[in-house]
Amino acid sequence: MSGPPPIPFEVKLARGNRGHQKLRKSGPPLPPPGEPCPEPPSCLTGYASDEWHRVAPALHAAGLLCAADVAVLAIYCASYQHWREAGEILAEEGIVQGNRPHPAVKLESEFGAMMVRCASQLGLTPAGRLRITGSPHWPGPEPRSKFDGLLA
Repeated sequence: MSGPPPIPFEVKLARGNRGHQKLRKSGPPLPPPGEPCPEPPSCLTGYASDEWHRVAPALHAAGLLCAADVAVLAIYCASYQHWREAGEILAEEGIVQGNRPHPAVKLESEFGAMMVRCASQLGLTPAGRLRITGSPHWPGPEPRSKFDGLLA
């Protein structure tokens, strides 16, 4: 994603919202109420399936996963599986073969990068969450009044 990172809601409030932008409290479109968490595609097995079952319920509960997002999450989970498998190969055979790096080093790096790109799109990384929560379309905390807590 290009451009400067979004400014979190809290920072805008602390700075006084100098740009006088309207700070919306409505979030992204949520899945319809009662819609179950999407099931993993049948092509995901092993580590990929485990990662789906670890991540998907949390994303769905936060309103960040619906049927349209299944492919991106599946790519993330498949990349996670390949990354783990490359790491296991390196742990077993070593990083260096002869005088050269093991071919799995490059694979581990490539799958790790793909996994991080997908994770960022899904809001699974700190920067990805900042882009989602920093968005004017995502609900932030209610603005605090200078009188909050005065009578407590």
